[in-house]
Amino acid sequence: MKNIFILSIILILITSCNEEISIENTQASKDHLLAEDIFHRIGINIENAFNINPNSTCPTYLLKNTISADNDTIIIDFGNGIPACINNNKIESGKIIIIYDGNYYIEGTTITSSFDNYYLDNSLIQGYITIKNKGTNDNDNMVFDFEIEDATINTSIGLINWNAELEKEWISGDSTLEKSDDIYRITGEANGIGRNDNSFNVDIQDPLKAEISCQISCIIKEGEAKITPSGYQERVINYGDSICDCNFIVKNNGIVKPISIY
Repeated sequence: MKNIFILSIILILITSCNEEISIENTQASKDHLLAEDIFHRIGINIENAFNINPNSTCPTYLLKNTISADNDTIIIDFGNGIPACINNNKIESGKIIIIYDGNYYIEGTTITSSFDNYYLDNSLIQGYITIKNKGTNDNDNMVFDFEIEDATINTSIGLINWNAELEKEWISGDSTLEKSDDIYRITGEANGIGRNDNSFNVDIQDPLKAEISCQISCIIKEGEAKITPSGYQERVINYGDSICDCNFIVKNNGIVKPISIY
């Protein structure tokens, strides 16, 4: 009996060690990073709708109810997928519907967005986005609140549920008309349920740096976030350095594990 007890203790220790080395569960980290990247891309689409290129054929823009006394609507139409509408290496179809009470760049403006059969790379995206322009801060940088509610990403291998409350500070590129030089500093928190039906919470620890020039790969390239999957130890997502890629590092108790979302 004593030998069986000792053997059981050894097996528990070995199992715990192996779980720590594998960082127990990186599914939550992958699913959060994917949702985060997708909704930052959608945020760029929404901003672009306020800088419409009249010659654009992919997507096209429809302005409705352009009466100054009430809220207006912009519909971003990516088509039905035939032919494919490709933006920054991503295939998009369906519509993003924007309702707004002012210009994107004016303090006090509130913009709400929803989706109509919108797909990004064959994943159906649903949910609601509210953007509020908070004006400039003490650094004279424009600040936006981004709230993502009831978001779902229906991928070929499962469903991701995601919510986020973020603050985006426009720290570079606001003095030019060129969008590719825009850089944002992002803080806030998120939560969701991964494709393995396990819930998670996320808190940005070191502000994220999002560069629009990186949208051909993954937009966020610096910063750290703490993620806590239900039933597992918290771990830290490190977004890397100045390289534009979709490779990240998850850290837990001194152990690191590289992951990629595309």
